[in-house]
Amino acid sequence: MATTPNNIEAAKQRIAEATEVCSDWLDDDGTISTDMPPDLANHLASTYLAAPPELWEEWRQAAPQEAQAIYQWASARITIAALERIEAAAQAASAYPDGECPPRTLDELAAAFLAAPEGYRNDPRNAEAIQWAQQYQAQQQERLQDEQERRDYPRFFELLAHMKTIDREADQEASTALMLELYDCAPPRYQQEAEMLAAPYLPPTTHVDVDGHPVYSVEQIAQHFGKTPEQVAADIEHLQSKGLMDARRLHTGATHRLQ
Repeated sequence: MATTPNNIEAAKQRIAEATEVCSDWLDDDGTISTDMPPDLANHLASTYLAAPPELWEEWRQAAPQEAQAIYQWASARITIAALERIEAAAQAASAYPDGECPPRTLDELAAAFLAAPEGYRNDPRNAEAIQWAQQYQAQQQERLQDEQERRDYPRFFELLAHMKTIDREADQEASTALMLELYDCAPPRYQQEAEMLAAPYLPPTTHVDVDGHPVYSVEQIAQHFGKTPEQVAADIEHLQSKGLMDARRLHTGATHRLQ
């Protein structure tokens, strides 16, 4: 995203505000006291480092030595803060036996590793820890997504559990109807996966509905499966007569041809 004059002015304002908060630990020449509380030092450093490149270039043109000194201090301060966070999180996690560390403690440890400066994350000596943190966070996100989906789509998970208890070979029509209902009430990601799995067995997609889902004409289905349109229509009518296909599955709305 391009930096605008408003972005630069906003950055200057944030730095001025952060400097004002830390003014008791700044000498008249701008030197930063080593006694500055870590939380204030971290805030000031991160505010400087968040400044757009154009603003840093402006500072370097006006006062190169001062700009370099500020950049080095801010970078070092953020690195120290990141290492302190990792050390604190690792120490907290080490207090528990293997397999008994609370999720919140592991959450913080993974977040600390992944928030570390790029140089730390790219150091081969830290590769195992960074890989663990990435895998842990991915697993946690998957778990949270699953919990949310179970709250939002309870019918899908009820049907999924029921599907595991039936003999699909014994009643293929009922099994097919259950699969269709599963699709209808599934979370979006399950619908996408189902469409990908079914794609090789369906006619080429030429049209989609307003939500982007593929739709097929009776003629397309008949040609693909080697039937006549009348046979396909009869199959649909048969499924509906037995209550195995909801009429709502037959698309009657607008469609869009794929380019």
